[in-house]
Amino acid sequence: MATTGVVNTTLFTFRAGVSGGTVVSNQNDFSISFTHEPRDTTTKDSGGYRTLLEGLRSYEVSVSGLLAFNDTLSVFTSTTGLNAVLKARTMQTWIAGTGVSGDPKLSGEGYFTSLEVGSPEQENNCTWSCTLQGNGQWYEGTF
Repeated sequence: MATTGVVNTTLFTFRAGVSGGTVVSNQNDFSISFTHEPRDTTTKDSGGYRTLLEGLRSYEVSVSGLLAFNDTLSVFTSTTGLNAVLKARTMQTWIAGTGVSGDPKLSGEGYFTSLEVGSPEQENNCTWSCTLQGNGQWYEGTF
């Protein structure tokens, strides 16, 4: 049954891998940004006003979390971890959403373009964050 009311952030996760089916472990934050970059068609005939036409569409996915070396899918998980995938320049399928039957699902494919691992302050949690640049269009469906 589809989620009703305001969606709890705990439900909304990022999944990656060959088929996009594995939840990235210990996530704290997920965001996706969709952009449209219209082309400038301003000429001397535009009367001093900028004119535009449609242009490139793109998206970027950002995910962050807490570092744990024994996670199913995290930063340093053998050949499937975010670090290995970034180094290998491997295209990744991704899925985002709650995983609840009937809820909206976003998906696509892309390349991880950045990975940051941090150790902030004393007696605190180690963290990681990464960015994926979308390749082609994103898709909207349901779980």
